[in-house]
Amino acid sequence: MNRRVAMAVLFSFLIPGLGQIYNEDFAKGMFFIVGSVAGFFFFGLGYLVLWLAAILDAYVRARMISNRQQEGKRDLEGAIPS
Repeated sequence: MNRRVAMAVLFSFLIPGLGQIYNEDFAKGMFFIVGSVAGFFFFGLGYLVLWLAAILDAYVRARMISNRQQEGKRDLEGAIPS
């Protein structure tokens, strides 16, 4: 697991939605933050479900971003003449 993925997962583990904000997905991050606060106060179990969903989403999104960045680096390396 690379650093970006690990940081996104850690942030979402600490505060649901923070990993999404780290991944620059602000609307989804705010949804998880507001939803987890509401779930904590009103539904108990709903908080746990949103918390786990936020961690999983941060992981998947960070992997996608990381893979895209790695592909871009590979494309640039092939374009530069040696």
